[in-house]
Amino acid sequence: MELFFADPAHISPDRAVFDEFESRHILKTLRKSAGDLIDFTDGAGGHYRGEIIRERPVLEVRPNLIMRIPIPGIKVVAGIGFIKQSRLDFIIEKGTELGIDRFMFFESKYASYFTDNIGRWNKISRQAIKQSLRFHLPEFMVYRTFDDFLDAAGGIKFKLLADQSAGVSWPDTVRMMSKVDDDIMFVIGPEGGLDRQEIDAAIARGFKGVTFGNFRLRTETAVLSAAALLNLLRT
Repeated sequence: MELFFADPAHISPDRAVFDEFESRHILKTLRKSAGDLIDFTDGAGGHYRGEIIRERPVLEVRPNLIMRIPIPGIKVVAGIGFIKQSRLDFIIEKGTELGIDRFMFFESKYASYFTDNIGRWNKISRQAIKQSLRFHLPEFMVYRTFDDFLDAAGGIKFKLLADQSAGVSWPDTVRMMSKVDDDIMFVIGPEGGLDRQEIDAAIARGFKGVTFGNFRLRTETAVLSAAALLNLLRT
């Protein structure tokens, strides 16, 4: 199934209007035309199928809501220290495919980069949900200090923190959490990691330190490894 995206603000009971990027892909790349049926999502759980009723000046489709996919019962939340934009883009794309529901980016002692370009991230995640046939766009949040991030994470019950010195591994932790029925957060530091004071502050606020083992992983590798393991809890 080819899946496309329409902004929910541009979907009404009688028509859905697609932006230029999506229209070009549908009409020019895939050679769709008036009368063809396409599947699309609003990024908020809606799965639509509709007939193309107009190609120009804007692509319009007569929408039919097939189903409303519920939000996952267990949300996976990723707290990530800022790294360079190209590597951050990779995390967002692949993390979305792996089911991360919320990205919370923070500055910390060793974070060497900062951006709050949420519009860019939404475009990346939009492509990722189409690729992976997911129907919910993730949320994005940005924090200028690690303390602000810890405050924002306070309402989440199950919180994991990558700490190479911890005595419990990620796979063992996931197995122990097999009956968890609440949202789960995991935190990965930036390049250079979190310093000891930051780790201790997080543990004091209820985070549990876990390790990936003897190998030191890059931020993006650690994020995707954790996301893949936690996604098993929802399968």
